[in-house]
Amino acid sequence: MPRGTKIAPALRREWFDAYERGARIDQLAKLAGRTERTVRDHIERASQEREAREARGGLLRNAVQGHLADLLGVAQRLRQRAPQSEGPALQPPHDVSTRLLLEGLRRHLPRSPLWKAHEQWVQATHDLAGLQRRFEARWQQRVASELAPLLPEDDGRGWVSGLWFAARRASANQGVDDMVYRRERSDVGTTLAWGSFDVARTVLSDPLVDRLEGLHGNLVKEAMQDIDLGAIVKAQAQLRAAPAAIDEEVEKLLLRRLLPGRCSLCPA
Repeated sequence: MPRGTKIAPALRREWFDAYERGARIDQLAKLAGRTERTVRDHIERASQEREAREARGGLLRNAVQGHLADLLGVAQRLRQRAPQSEGPALQPPHDVSTRLLLEGLRRHLPRSPLWKAHEQWVQATHDLAGLQRRFEARWQQRVASELAPLLPEDDGRGWVSGLWFAARRASANQGVDDMVYRRERSDVGTTLAWGSFDVARTVLSDPLVDRLEGLHGNLVKEAMQDIDLGAIVKAQAQLRAAPAAIDEEVEKLLLRRLLPGRCSLCPA
């Protein structure tokens, strides 16, 4: 090989491989018709190139493992959040990181039953929230009209919250026998509560407390037969079913430990 000819990367790697197998630099230089310095320099360069490739490979492996952990983490959060059907579902608006990770997970698993279960859960949560708003608006008017001649200063919000609780109990085929009325007397009057819900505060006369307790009890019975009870039953049934499906699909992901395909967040 004429001196001064550029050393091809393939030849450089060939020298390096031979050197690692035990060949001496002087032998390689003689066979190639190159100086020992040239061969030695290129062997060192090949060694540096391999170290750089291994470093990049290590960084890529770490990035891929971190990406997988992020995706499985958001799936895990979805599973943990689903049974808490009283609060908002894991859906926009939420933090940008969660949104991007959910989108990435969906790109990896576009046909997973997880998404149908998630959408059912989101819809049921939305439906139940709408039913609650409608229930509270309707019963706020009713309670206000009933309380006006008895407690004109009371807005009845504690009553409405308790009535929604009773309707939810009824929709789950549960009663309210465990809910008891409590009276607490003080120098300024009597406080009446139904479980944790306020019914009246600082009522001056016992007969009025009796009337309020009776009125509240009748409204509880009516609320447990509310016109939207069927819709509440349906929404709650979906809320019970969706978390089980989400839990099963996320558990499969965690056991599989790998995700097919790619997404926009995958390391290059």
